[in-house]
Amino acid sequence: MRNGTMNKRLLVTMGLALGLLAGAIQFGAAQGQGHGPRPDFDSLGGLKHALEEAGAPQLSSEQEAALTAVAKAFHESLPRPGSGADDAIRAAHRVYDQAILAGDVAGAQAQATTIANAQAASQGARMRAEAAAQVQVLNILKTNAVQYAALLQRFGSAGLPGLLRSPLGPGGRGGPGGPGGPGGPGGPGGPGRPEGAPGGGGFGPARRPPGE
Repeated sequence: MRNGTMNKRLLVTMGLALGLLAGAIQFGAAQGQGHGPRPDFDSLGGLKHALEEAGAPQLSSEQEAALTAVAKAFHESLPRPGSGADDAIRAAHRVYDQAILAGDVAGAQAQATTIANAQAASQGARMRAEAAAQVQVLNILKTNAVQYAALLQRFGSAGLPGLLRSPLGPGGRGGPGGPGGPGGPGGPGGPGRPEGAPGGGGFGPARRPPGE
């Protein structure tokens, strides 16, 4: 049973990777022709590949439009870079660094608590937005019972949540712009922490092992 679950998770990972690879090839070809990124880049490529892998019908035009709208609303709900929350985290990091240089353990620890609380609040808000968006994606897929049943059969309950996140693109948990992800608060290159700096880096929460 455990091997079967791991195989399903591996299939999901491979499917999403192939979808992203196809998108990257399209992006590179467009740039090579001097046209810049394609405005019609298919953010649903990973999900479409998974449907094909599962032998399910492809998305209808109505489903594609609905999924695109969900992804757009999700990204618009996320704080923009340079928002007030980012400024507060940057300021706390500066005070933290100054306390370290001054040998002020109590001051540094106080700022560490402030930073951790701010990052937890930011991550919590993003996870709540992502949860709502994933449920919307699930409901859109359930409008075609054959699609949903085929995906569940092929990838299982352990792999399906990852597919539900794929239409949302970057900006979710641990992704670019997400808490702990590249460019996100506390992540490499994110507010208050240059890439490689102590206290920055890392990715979002790890997925639970199968069977938990």
